[in-house]
Amino acid sequence: MLLNSWSIALLLCGVIVLFLMGLAARSALRVLLYWDPASDSNRQIRLENEIWLTSTLVEYALGIQIISLIVFVLAADFYSGSITGAMCATGSLLANGFGLPALVVKVGGVFFYGFWIVLHQLDIRSETYPLVRIKYIYLLFLLPLLLLDFSLEVLYIVGLEPDIIASCCAAACYLLAGCFY
Repeated sequence: MLLNSWSIALLLCGVIVLFLMGLAARSALRVLLYWDPASDSNRQIRLENEIWLTSTLVEYALGIQIISLIVFVLAADFYSGSITGAMCATGSLLANGFGLPALVVKVGGVFFYGFWIVLHQLDIRSETYPLVRIKYIYLLFLLPLLLLDFSLEVLYIVGLEPDIIASCCAAACYLLAGCFY
């Protein structure tokens, strides 16, 4: 399943997001060390220019990450045609132990990523950038979540085997419902 177009798209999105967020983390550390809104030094002016670029890249990266949730679900539905016994996305997500955890992390991540985007939009509406430090501290806390998201996605895709028999969606739903009642 690794050479499938859906898999390649998901993995490419993940690599791009991690690369952009790695660059942003470097800027975040500089912001935490040197940010002084009262200063007119060359360092502060360069830092202000840098955070404009960095924040825009982070906003796009997190937007890509939100869209990757939709691509992930569509990919899981597509995989169901290749996995014996899987009739829908639920069956292919249950084909190995990483499908549902990957979906849960992706869905939960949407809220965290959206919150950063909202913080950024609120910050750029003010001339004094009052949320810069908070926004970049939050960005550093998002990195482990993004890494977990990508890791679970890779483990799910690599662990898919078309020749194994997956549970039927109805049986899976029955098993999941039995766990809650």
